[in-house]
Formats: sequence, structure tokens, C-alpha cells
Amino acid sequence: MYAGVALGLYIYNDYYSEYDYAKNNYVDISDPHTSPYVAEFVGARIMMSESFGFFGEFGYGNISFMKLGVTFKM
Repeated sequence: MYAGVALGLYIYNDYYSEYDYAKNNYVDISDPHTSPYVAEFVGARIMMSESFGFFGEFGYGNISFMKLGVTFKM
């Protein structure tokens, strides 16, 4: 079993159009954002042989709340 915390930084832009009544047309607007990223997770790995196994993770703030997969040890 294992647990961890991921720390990072979101950097993204919101793009949208807004009507400018003074110019009588639409204006494209770019609105940049930056915010901290924190994700907590716990997981477990079980090896079926010395080089092959399965894992599962559960977490909050990750791209998905649950991950399941296959693991290989070299």
C-alpha cells in the first residue's frame, strides 16, 4: 500500500467573445488563469509473479477518482 500528495500549478486560458457596443462588433477576449493544484491519493499493488502485477489507486483532485492498471517490473 502507498499514499501520496501531488502538487502542481494549473495554467490555462479562457477564450470567449464579448459584444463591444462602442465598436458595434464582437471582440475576442483571452482571460489567463493560474491556480495551485493539490491531489491526494492512496493505492495498492499486487504482484502475480516477480515481473507482472496489478495496481489500483483512489484519490481526490486527480484527473480520475479511480485508476486500475497493469504493472511490469523490469
